[in-house]
Amino acid sequence: MKKTTVKKCKYPKCHKETYKKHGIFCLEHSRKIKDNSKKTGEVLVAVTVAVPIALTTATNIIKQIKK
Repeated sequence: MKKTTVKKCKYPKCHKETYKKHGIFCLEHSRKIKDNSKKTGEVLVAVTVAVPIALTTATNIIKQIKK
């Protein structure tokens, strides 16, 4: 006889089954994690663009003050 095991979601306090054999999270939590990763990626892109601009502006202002 085959030994069947039910894979449970690894999210804290969640006892649902995973929807794929190799899945780690249940469908609800995998969607939440996917959405959060998209938002995090967008924020990282914005920060990557904004920080160098802010640094160059700050250095230019400091140079003008020292003159």
